[in-house]
Amino acid sequence: MRLIACILALATLLSACKKENEENDARIPNGVYAGTFSRTGMATVHVNIEFEANTFEGQSDTDKYPAICHGTYNISDNRVIFTDLCTWTADFDWSLILNGTYDISFREDGVIRIRRTTGTLTDEYLLQKLQR
Repeated sequence: MRLIACILALATLLSACKKENEENDARIPNGVYAGTFSRTGMATVHVNIEFEANTFEGQSDTDKYPAICHGTYNISDNRVIFTDLCTWTADFDWSLILNGTYDISFREDGVIRIRRTTGTLTDEYLLQKLQR
């Protein structure tokens, strides 16, 4: 009887570990995404970002607004953490670099919303996968 109880406890523990790892392995589906970026009180611009496995690379149609280069990302729960791997000059607002923790949501219409509020400023990316 103890053996059965131990096996059941072990199976429960292993399934819980698998679920946690699956959440940590969440990814944005591979592909090129086009959309917009906006910051409170500033212009809305067009951006393109390519996601591949847990990496990203992108650009904006306006130089360094936002500053998107390349790096890695991880999703956990409803948050995405971008790690920018580029070297930047000091001639612009570094808070515009796609780096750090953002809220992420996947809308039913296929749009991915990536958003961060810091103080009174909200940065928001609205991205949709391009069909090839």
